[in-house]
Amino acid sequence: MENHLFAKGIVAFWRLFLLNSCFLISNLLLISSLLIIRLRFITAPVYLLGMVLTFPAFQALLLTIKRSKIDISIGKLYLCCYGEVFKESCLLAGGYLIIFSVLLINLFGVSFVYHFQLLIPLYLLLIILAIIHLLFSLLIRVNLKISVKDTLRLACYIIIKYPLYGIRVVIFLIGGYMIVMIAPQLSIWIVAPLLGKCLLASTDQLFEKILNQLKEVQEVRIV
Repeated sequence: MENHLFAKGIVAFWRLFLLNSCFLISNLLLISSLLIIRLRFITAPVYLLGMVLTFPAFQALLLTIKRSKIDISIGKLYLCCYGEVFKESCLLAGGYLIIFSVLLINLFGVSFVYHFQLLIPLYLLLIILAIIHLLFSLLIRVNLKISVKDTLRLACYIIIKYPLYGIRVVIFLIGGYMIVMIAPQLSIWIVAPLLGKCLLASTDQLFEKILNQLKEVQEVRIV
């Protein structure tokens, strides 16, 4: 029994390792930029492109986990998912990077003005909400076939209607950060797919509920 559990644990860890390897390879531009290229005005476009590419990489990771029961190698499945989500994920990335840039610039600005320092908690809250909205948008794209516009609207609806799921997302992000801080050498190889698995597992019931609601609305329109 113990040997069986140990073998299952090894297989699970190996799958996480393969998933994370695919994720890291698809983010080579950003990783190499952070390690080799110093951030300056002239090199900023390279960093920006690297950050844009993290969006399709993580969405492909989520979609690969979602379709992991398909009888195909993880590498091929990830590559197919990456090509499938690339265009619209990059479109989402552009919008979110603009939002994060505006919020961070404002946060940086008010931190230097004494009379406006009371706004710092507000901007921090807005940044957290933007991160939650981003992750819900990626999860929506994995679970539902809808337009980018509807994705953004549905993410806002989920945050307002189901705030507990947003709190779960924050807890998972904090947990992932703590794992990286406690065991960085080990976690760097599994933390991204582990976070993806937690996000998908914790929102399965939510998206089943939303899918049923959408079906009911569709039936009412047909009638």
